[in-house]
Amino acid sequence: MREGELLALPWVNVITEEGKESVTVTERLYRGRIAAPKTKAGYRVIPVEANAAALLRDQAREGRHSHFGLVFPAPEGGYWETRNFLRRVWNPTREAAGFPDLHFHDLRHFYVTHVRHHSGLPSAVTEELVGHDDDRIHRHYTHELPGTASAYREAMGAIFKRPKEESQA
Repeated sequence: MREGELLALPWVNVITEEGKESVTVTERLYRGRIAAPKTKAGYRVIPVEANAAALLRDQAREGRHSHFGLVFPAPEGGYWETRNFLRRVWNPTREAAGFPDLHFHDLRHFYVTHVRHHSGLPSAVTEELVGHDDDRIHRHYTHELPGTASAYREAMGAIFKRPKEESQA
């Protein structure tokens, strides 16, 4: 999800029931106000991995108060101001994780790259998951992973393998 989509996410758009785990994106926080998603493709349902859903269930049980029913409210229960979220939450988190130069949006690049590389899903599916409606933009989010070149060489070698010459007796 984009940062603004995550900060505007209400609990009514989260399903944590086992086997149905998902998040529905219907709005975003933009310049301190609730707005429509960036594009039509921004309206989407995102399946949520079971471990992430378990964390969301725990968070829902914790019951942090929000005037707007937000999943990730600011400390006083309202919407985060982006600069406050970055200063109070994101920057300390990335520092503690050892990634001081990581931008929140870098997570989208990481996600697209790894989902496309490891899942075998067609790009149309991964475009839908992240809310892209243009393959050119989606390709911009896909980066080469370490070891990709050697994996490619191995795959091509297996495809174009020369038959072994039979030894003559």
